Amino acid sequence: MPNKSKKSKQRKVQPKPKRPVQRKPTALVRQPHNQMSQLNHLVHPICGLNDPFCEHADGAKYVDMGSTRTLPYTFRGIVNLTTLATGNGSAAFLPNWLNNPITLANTDVGGGVFSYNALSAAGLLTGVDAVRITSAGVILRVISAPLTTSGYVAIRNYGGANSNSINTQNQLSFLNCTASHNIPLADCKEFAAVTRRTDVTASQFRTPAAIAASGGSPIAWTSPGFEHMSITVMGAPASTAVLQIEYVVHLELVFEATESMATMATHTPKANPTLADAVNEVSSELIPYAKQGVAAFGRSVIKQAGTALVTMLAGRLGLAGPAKALIRDVD
Repeated sequence: MPNKSKKSKQRKVQPKPKRPVQRKPTALVRQPHNQMSQLNHLVHPICGLNDPFCEHADGAKYVDMGSTRTLPYTFRGIVNLTTLATGNGSAAFLPNWLNNPITLANTDVGGGVFSYNALSAAGLLTGVDAVRITSAGVILRVISAPLTTSGYVAIRNYGGANSNSINTQNQLSFLNCTASHNIPLADCKEFAAVTRRTDVTASQFRTPAAIAASGGSPIAWTSPGFEHMSITVMGAPASTAVLQIEYVVHLELVFEATESMATMATHTPKANPTLADAVNEVSSELIPYAKQGVAAFGRSVIKQAGTALVTMLAGRLGLAGPAKALIRDVD
C-alpha cells in the first residue's frame, strides 16, 4: 500500500510582543475657565448691587459690617408719560419707600422748567422702621405711533442732597448734572438708565420719612445716598402718551420688633472687604445709560466687575489678568 503522506501542519505565526507604550504623564494645567468659575459667587453680588435689572438684584444685600436682620424687597411699576399741550412733558424719578418713585409734570413753565405733581402713596408693607436702597433704575420705551413720533428725550442724573430745586431747574441744561444723555424719542426702544450711589451713606439705614415726606411733595425728597433723575420729552405730539417708564427699586427693610414681618428678616451676608471694595469701584465708574437696553447694561457691569476682581485677586489666585475669560464665565 502506498504510504500516505502526512499533511504537514501549518505553523501559526506568533505575534511579536508589543512594546509597552511609554506615555508621558499628563501635565496638570490650570484652565482659565475653571479658575474664573471660582469667582462667580463674587461677581454676582457686584452685579446685584449695581445693576437693578440683573436677576441677582432681587434679594441683594450689602456686604458690610452690619448685623441687623433685613428683608429684601423689590418695588416695580410702570408709568406712561403723557405730554402737555405744549408737546413737552417730564417725569421725576425719586427712589424712596413711602411713595411711588415716579411723578409727572403738570405744568410746562417754559425753558426746560416744569412743575411736578405730588408723589402718590405707595401703599406697601406696614411696620417698616428703616430702609436702605441697594439699586434703582428705569427702562424707557417709546409707545407713540411710529408715523407721528417726533422730538427727543433728555435724561438727567442729579447728585444733589435733595430735590428742592426740581421745580425750578432747567431740565435741559447741565446744571449740577452728574450724568446726562439726549436721545431721539423714536430710538427709545429699550433705553436703560440707573441712579448711582452718590457717597458711602447709601448703605446707611434711614427712616422712610427721612427720604420722602408722607405728603408726597416732590421738593421734599432727601437723597438716600443715590442720585435722582429727570426724564424730559421735548417736541413730541401734544397731549399724547409717548413714553413708557418702567421703574424698579431694590431695598432692604428693617421692621419694628413688634411686627410679625420682623420674623421673616434674615441676617446680612458675612462682611467681605474685598467684595465691598469691588462694588464701590464698579459703582464709581458706572456709566448709567445703555441705549441698547438692559442686556447691554448688564454686560457692561459684568465687564467692570470682572476687571475689578481680577485686579484685586490676580496675585492671590495666580491670575495673570485673563479678565476676558472671567467675563465669559459669569452670569
